Amino acid sequence: MVNLEVCYHEQKLLKICDHDNIVKVKGVCLDEDQNAHMMLEHAGEGDLSVFLASNTGNIKNRPRLKLSLVRQLVLGVRYMHTRSPPLLHRDLKPKNLLVFKGSVGGYSLKICDLGASSLVSQDMTPPPISKGYAPFDQRHGQSSAQNDIYAVGVIIFEVLLDGDIWKGD
Repeated sequence: MVNLEVCYHEQKLLKICDHDNIVKVKGVCLDEDQNAHMMLEHAGEGDLSVFLASNTGNIKNRPRLKLSLVRQLVLGVRYMHTRSPPLLHRDLKPKNLLVFKGSVGGYSLKICDLGASSLVSQDMTPPPISKGYAPFDQRHGQSSAQNDIYAVGVIIFEVLLDGDIWKGD
Protein backbone atom coordinates (compact mmCIF):
# COMPACT_ATOMS: atom_id res chain seq x y z
CA MET A 1 0.00 0.00 0.00
CA VAL A 2 1.45 3.32 -1.12
CA ASN A 3 0.08 6.65 -2.18
CA LEU A 4 -1.08 7.00 -5.76
CA GLU A 5 1.73 9.36 -6.81
CA VAL A 6 4.48 6.94 -5.69
CA CYS A 7 2.61 4.02 -7.27
CA TYR A 8 2.25 5.89 -10.57
CA HIS A 9 5.96 6.81 -10.54
CA GLU A 10 6.99 3.19 -9.98
CA GLN A 11 4.54 1.85 -12.58
CA LYS A 12 5.88 4.31 -15.15
CA LEU A 13 9.48 3.21 -14.51
CA LEU A 14 8.60 -0.49 -14.59
CA LYS A 15 6.77 -0.07 -17.89
CA ILE A 16 9.83 1.44 -19.59
CA CYS A 17 12.06 -1.37 -18.30
CA ASP A 18 11.89 -4.34 -20.63
CA HIS A 19 14.34 -6.83 -19.18
CA ASP A 20 14.09 -10.42 -17.92
CA ASN A 21 15.54 -9.43 -14.55
CA ILE A 22 13.15 -6.59 -13.79
CA VAL A 23 9.69 -7.45 -12.49
CA LYS A 24 6.70 -6.80 -14.75
CA VAL A 25 3.78 -4.71 -13.52
CA LYS A 26 0.33 -6.19 -14.18
CA GLY A 27 -1.76 -3.27 -13.00
CA VAL A 28 -2.65 -0.80 -10.27
CA CYS A 29 -5.82 -0.57 -8.23
CA LEU A 30 -7.22 1.57 -5.43
CA ASP A 31 -8.91 0.18 -2.35
CA GLU A 32 -11.92 1.76 -0.62
CA ASP A 33 -9.58 4.08 1.36
CA GLN A 34 -7.92 5.28 -1.87
CA ASN A 35 -4.66 3.47 -1.09
CA ALA A 36 -2.84 2.37 -4.23
CA HIS A 37 -1.80 -1.26 -4.69
CA MET A 38 0.47 -2.41 -7.49
CA MET A 39 -0.05 -5.88 -8.96
CA LEU A 40 3.19 -7.53 -10.04
CA GLU A 41 3.93 -10.92 -11.53
CA HIS A 42 3.76 -13.57 -8.81
CA ALA A 43 7.08 -14.52 -7.18
CA GLY A 44 6.35 -17.94 -5.74
CA GLU A 45 9.63 -18.11 -3.83
CA GLY A 46 9.28 -14.66 -2.23
CA ASP A 47 12.06 -12.14 -1.98
CA LEU A 48 15.76 -13.01 -1.86
CA SER A 49 16.01 -12.66 1.93
CA VAL A 50 13.16 -15.17 2.39
CA PHE A 51 14.68 -17.48 -0.23
CA LEU A 52 18.08 -17.47 1.47
CA ALA A 53 16.61 -17.93 4.96
CA SER A 54 14.31 -20.79 3.95
CA ASN A 55 17.02 -22.65 2.05
CA THR A 56 14.49 -23.40 -0.68
CA GLY A 57 16.25 -25.19 -3.48
CA ASN A 58 19.06 -26.14 -1.08
CA ILE A 59 20.99 -22.99 -2.07
CA LYS A 60 23.67 -23.51 0.59
CA ASN A 61 25.00 -26.52 -1.34
CA ARG A 62 24.49 -25.13 -4.84
CA PRO A 63 27.26 -22.71 -5.85
CA ARG A 64 25.99 -22.60 -9.45
CA LEU A 65 22.58 -21.43 -8.23
CA LYS A 66 24.26 -18.73 -6.14
CA LEU A 67 26.28 -17.57 -9.14
CA SER A 68 23.18 -17.63 -11.35
CA LEU A 69 21.25 -15.39 -8.93
CA VAL A 70 24.21 -13.00 -8.64
CA ARG A 71 24.58 -12.89 -12.42
CA GLN A 72 20.89 -12.08 -12.87
CA LEU A 73 21.14 -9.25 -10.32
CA VAL A 74 24.15 -7.80 -12.13
CA LEU A 75 22.42 -8.08 -15.53
CA GLY A 76 19.33 -6.26 -14.23
CA VAL A 77 21.35 -3.45 -12.65
CA ARG A 78 23.53 -3.16 -15.77
CA TYR A 79 20.38 -2.80 -17.88
CA MET A 80 19.08 -0.04 -15.59
CA HIS A 81 22.39 1.83 -15.58
CA THR A 82 23.00 1.62 -19.34
CA ARG A 83 19.58 2.93 -20.36
CA SER A 84 19.41 6.44 -21.74
CA PRO A 85 18.98 8.23 -19.43
CA PRO A 86 20.32 5.81 -16.80
CA LEU A 87 17.93 4.59 -14.10
CA LEU A 88 19.22 4.38 -10.54
CA HIS A 89 17.40 2.02 -8.18
CA ARG A 90 18.67 3.72 -4.99
CA ASP A 91 17.25 1.09 -2.62
CA LEU A 92 18.70 -2.27 -3.68
CA LYS A 93 18.46 -4.90 -0.95
CA PRO A 94 17.37 -8.56 -0.78
CA LYS A 95 13.76 -7.57 0.03
CA ASN A 96 13.64 -5.75 -3.33
CA LEU A 97 14.74 -8.80 -5.31
CA LEU A 98 12.09 -11.40 -6.13
CA VAL A 99 12.85 -15.08 -6.78
CA PHE A 100 10.83 -17.13 -9.26
CA LYS A 101 10.97 -20.87 -9.82
CA GLY A 102 11.45 -21.79 -13.48
CA SER A 103 9.71 -24.55 -15.37
CA VAL A 104 12.89 -26.65 -15.64
CA GLY A 105 13.85 -26.44 -11.96
CA GLY A 106 15.99 -23.32 -12.18
CA TYR A 107 15.37 -20.02 -10.46
CA SER A 108 15.22 -16.48 -11.77
CA LEU A 109 15.75 -13.22 -9.91
CA LYS A 110 14.00 -9.96 -10.72
CA ILE A 111 14.51 -6.47 -9.37
CA CYS A 112 11.40 -4.82 -7.93
CA ASP A 113 10.36 -1.80 -5.86
CA LEU A 114 11.46 1.05 -8.08
CA GLY A 115 9.55 3.54 -5.89
CA ALA A 116 12.79 5.25 -4.79
CA SER A 117 14.31 5.03 -8.27
CA SER A 118 14.95 7.95 -10.52
CA LEU A 119 16.24 8.65 -13.96
CA VAL A 120 19.57 10.44 -13.73
CA SER A 121 18.12 13.51 -15.46
CA GLN A 122 15.34 13.84 -12.87
CA ASP A 123 15.45 15.58 -9.51
CA MET A 124 17.73 13.50 -7.31
CA THR A 125 15.94 13.81 -3.99
CA PRO A 126 17.56 11.86 -1.15
CA PRO A 127 16.56 8.18 -1.31
CA PRO A 128 15.42 6.04 1.62
CA ILE A 129 18.30 4.49 3.51
CA SER A 130 18.37 0.73 4.02
CA LYS A 131 20.82 -0.11 6.78
CA GLY A 132 23.85 -1.93 5.45
CA TYR A 133 23.07 -1.41 1.78
CA ALA A 134 23.82 2.31 1.41
CA PRO A 135 27.37 3.66 1.23
CA PHE A 136 28.43 6.67 3.26
CA ASP A 137 27.76 9.30 0.56
CA GLN A 138 24.20 8.06 -0.02
CA ARG A 139 23.50 8.30 3.71
CA HIS A 140 24.28 11.99 3.31
CA GLY A 141 21.88 12.62 0.43
CA GLN A 142 24.05 11.95 -2.61
CA SER A 143 23.02 9.35 -5.20
CA SER A 144 24.97 7.84 -8.05
CA ALA A 145 25.27 4.58 -9.95
CA GLN A 146 28.13 3.69 -7.60
CA ASN A 147 25.62 3.55 -4.72
CA ASP A 148 23.70 0.81 -6.52
CA ILE A 149 26.98 -1.01 -7.22
CA TYR A 150 27.89 -0.85 -3.52
CA ALA A 151 24.52 -2.42 -2.64
CA VAL A 152 25.06 -5.12 -5.29
CA GLY A 153 28.39 -5.95 -3.65
CA VAL A 154 26.76 -6.33 -0.23
CA ILE A 155 24.01 -8.52 -1.72
CA ILE A 156 26.59 -10.70 -3.48
CA PHE A 157 28.38 -11.12 -0.16
CA GLU A 158 25.09 -12.20 1.46
CA VAL A 159 24.28 -14.71 -1.29
CA LEU A 160 27.73 -16.25 -1.11
CA LEU A 161 27.55 -16.43 2.72
CA ASP A 162 24.00 -17.85 2.72
CA GLY A 163 22.01 -15.06 4.28
CA ASP A 164 21.69 -11.85 6.24
CA ILE A 165 25.14 -10.61 7.19
CA TRP A 166 23.55 -7.90 9.36
CA LYS A 167 21.62 -10.25 11.72
CA GLY A 168 23.65 -9.40 14.80
CA ASP A 169 23.76 -5.70 14.02
